[in-house]
Amino acid sequence: MKRRIREKLIPSGSHWAMLGVVTVLFILVAVFVDLRPVVDENFFFSTSDPGVRQTKKIEQHFPSKPELILTVSSRNISSPRYLERIQNSHGELMKSTV
Repeated sequence: MKRRIREKLIPSGSHWAMLGVVTVLFILVAVFVDLRPVVDENFFFSTSDPGVRQTKKIEQHFPSKPELILTVSSRNISSPRYLERIQNSHGELMKSTV
C-alpha cells in the first residue's frame, strides 16, 4: 500500500528527469554566468564607506610619517659588537628614509 501511494506522488523515472533538470541548470550557469572574481578598489572597503571617509579625514587632520618597527635579538645585548651593529643599522635606516 505504501508503495502505491509513493508511486502516485513520485512517478517512476522522475529522478532521471530531476537529474536532467539539474544538469541543464548547471550548464546554463556555467555558460552564462561570469564566475571570475572581480577585485577592484571597492573590494574590501568602499570609498564611500563612512568609516573610510572618517579615517581619511583624521589622516588629513593629523598627518604622520610612516613607522617602521624592527625586532632584533641577541644573547648578549650589552656586547660592544651588538651595540655597534645596532648603531650601523640605525644609521643606514636614517640615510634611506631621508
